[in-house]
Amino acid sequence: MVKSEIISYMRRVRGRNKTMKELRYFVKWKGCAEDENTGEPLEGMRKAQEEVERFHRENTEMPGPRKVE
Repeated sequence: MVKSEIISYMRRVRGRNKTMKELRYFVKWKGCAEDENTGEPLEGMRKAQEEVERFHRENTEMPGPRKVE
């Protein structure tokens, strides 16, 4: 993983616009170029839970699941 960040976007909910927030992990895939990095939601990282935990231990300043409001 390269970094994590909380992204905000608008979604229409029950006829009203609502600001949604989502945690994304920017992943550098082995054997791929930097421009092929992808932003993965937490749900997409379930099989890499140990890697996510290691990432947060080594990068305490990066947002994690507890910082999404």
